[in-house]
Amino acid sequence: MHLNLIKPHNIINEHTTHDIFNEMVKYFSKKIKITIFNDDSDFDINEKYFLIIPLQGQISPKISNEIEILSKSIIQKIQSGYDIKIYYCTEAECEFEDIFEKINLYCKDNKIPSSIFTLSSGNSKLENLNKYDVDLIREYNPLVHRMSRTLNLKKDKDSVEWVVDKKYLFQCFNNMMKPHRVAILTLLKSNDLLKYIDWSAMRTYDLFKHNEMGFHFIRDYFDLSKLKFEMNDFTFIVNGGNSKYSEYETESIRNPNAEGEPDHNLTYLDNPHKNAYINIVNESQFDLDNTIHITEKSLVPFHFNQLPIFVATKGHVKKLKELYGFDVFDDVINHFYDDIDSYEDRLNAILDEIKRLNDNKNNIIQFYMNNKHRFDSNREIIYKLSNIYEYQVIIDNILK
Repeated sequence: MHLNLIKPHNIINEHTTHDIFNEMVKYFSKKIKITIFNDDSDFDINEKYFLIIPLQGQISPKISNEIEILSKSIIQKIQSGYDIKIYYCTEAECEFEDIFEKINLYCKDNKIPSSIFTLSSGNSKLENLNKYDVDLIREYNPLVHRMSRTLNLKKDKDSVEWVVDKKYLFQCFNNMMKPHRVAILTLLKSNDLLKYIDWSAMRTYDLFKHNEMGFHFIRDYFDLSKLKFEMNDFTFIVNGGNSKYSEYETESIRNPNAEGEPDHNLTYLDNPHKNAYINIVNESQFDLDNTIHITEKSLVPFHFNQLPIFVATKGHVKKLKELYGFDVFDDVINHFYDDIDSYEDRLNAILDEIKRLNDNKNNIIQFYMNNKHRFDSNREIIYKLSNIYEYQVIIDNILK
């Protein structure tokens, strides 16, 4: 079995793209013969070639005549009739439905067929519309497998400490302060719940410096008249633009001088998640339709023996069960919020469930103590996911 791979062009995400490409070649060279070509190499008109481009961010902003997503050499080869298939793989973000139209327009402008493109994305709800020739690999999220591997740094599914007595009922860790993250923290403060939560708000300075305390930023996303939202509590969360660490995080693992980005390796080894029974997961996306984006944030409670609540887009919890088989503890946590369309109503439903759980703290702790086997089963799923190489799906699609 033989595969002709074209090395990705330098212009887009140079280091990330090339690091992942080299990792991919190393992995698959053990199984199949791979020949690597540069975009300006001499190609054989009778051979098939594949260009796999992993992107850290979204493809959408890069689909334009101003940014060279394909090199001129590759475009000329495609125009000349060479058999080249393009795989665009969104790594850590998710694409939306307009991506198909954008690729079509890009191909039209460059006089190449859109049918040579295959898209993969972290959006588990993305659907390819029939009117477009661009192909789509469904239910594919490389981030899940990569971050499962990071969670399993010790390479041992039983290495996570089972903590008997945890200080907090809840935790809610936050890096980039998106509207839904600020909103839920403000609601928790306004309802006198924040004192029961080990929480962080690591990049409030983004809101503070760009949006006059960020209030207009929040108001553009939510109808605040429908939320139990106090302005002074919002100001408390934003905290003058200063980062707020949780009790068990330190600057050594989360550095606000590096835009607040956590070092996942250090964070997971240190495991600040062991100190709370319930993880209020503020996912990357909340206020979008036709989008379900599962990131490492959703994997954390399943790996670190926690009960999860997800502040995420509609259908997120259902998709976690459907794709990976996680136990979301429906008999303890009412995930009814997962079916709610309205952003404000979904936030209020999440708040109501947190209130109910807080009123039943002793029952939650008793359940935790009596059901270790169920938490072990979730961690077993993470362990299995970590042993699946993320680009196996792409190579399987190429070789089918």
